[in-house]
Amino acid sequence: MTMPLNAFQIAALETYSNAEFSYLASVPIGEFETSLARCGDTLLHFILHELSATEGCHTRSDAILRLASAAEAIDAIIDTLHAARHETSPQPSDGENTRRRETETGPQTAPRCKGLDSRPLR
Repeated sequence: MTMPLNAFQIAALETYSNAEFSYLASVPIGEFETSLARCGDTLLHFILHELSATEGCHTRSDAILRLASAAEAIDAIIDTLHAARHETSPQPSDGENTRRRETETGPQTAPRCKGLDSRPLR
């Protein structure tokens, strides 16, 4: 994103996280990428990338469709996580050995975190 920010990106900066990063709209073009990286918010980076003209975002409709598509993908992931059997992140698998073991003995479950009750997340 070495081009000047477009109106959609500026609107995102003025809205996202209660305008916490709105200062980025006034950063000189040559320093923008470094400043964006330093802010540490990868979701903001993604949003600004999706709204950039170099990514094909030229109209308000483009901006809305691009973000709506991303929101749908995130919602699908959230739904998957709601349906997950684990309350904690399972240990990374060792590939085929784990799949074979789960086929033979059933899926392995991660231990529950202390203090978590059995209420559904939704």
